Amino acid sequence: METLKGLDLVENVTKPVPDTVTSYYKNTFANGTGEFGTFTMQDFLGSAVGTKTQNALENTSAVIANMNVATLTGIYADMLATVSGTYGPNAGPITIPSGPAAGVYASGDDAFTTGLIPAANTAISALIAAYPAHTTSLNNSFNSICAQYEYEYDNQVRAGLDFANLVPGGQQATMSFMSGLQYAGLDREIGGQNSFLIAVADADTQSGQAVLGALREGRNNSIMDKA
Repeated sequence: METLKGLDLVENVTKPVPDTVTSYYKNTFANGTGEFGTFTMQDFLGSAVGTKTQNALENTSAVIANMNVATLTGIYADMLATVSGTYGPNAGPITIPSGPAAGVYASGDDAFTTGLIPAANTAISALIAAYPAHTTSLNNSFNSICAQYEYEYDNQVRAGLDFANLVPGGQQATMSFMSGLQYAGLDREIGGQNSFLIAVADADTQSGQAVLGALREGRNNSIMDKA
């Protein structure tokens, strides 16, 4: 038998797990939104079902609807017309017939850099001055959306997810997903697999309904096993 002699830092602890160790694991790994900091499906793909982004987008739409953005909308329309060739080929000349950026430009790039973008910046500055409270609300909404995207991306990196290298149509992933549906149905915590799949499954299609049915099947099997 051996002892911890000479290992003073672990021999003389006053509790099974020192606070410094607990703090390290909490701050390093327990960053999810589930119980005790565990990760849920929404921590990786939440924006796909509107986690934090839906309300922010709805608020953005509502706020903009209460602002007079006609001038800025017109400039954006001119931008679209410029890139689509309505006002001339990108090589030039570009003729914007009306609006704040009206004029003839040597090329599409010139139209943007010397006409459209400065005009848009001026219009945006005017809106900020005219609607300070609306501006704050919009900034808060966009910050919330960006924070959610960053949070999910960081978690995806931790999980080793690399969407760029996923194999399109990979049968192994498909079969694994299908066989795991009954277990996903048991993960019923807020933001878990069950709620996520219910949100993304198209209940108007046979395949979508099959996914929902498989989730229910898993729960039924669990109940019968206990019985």
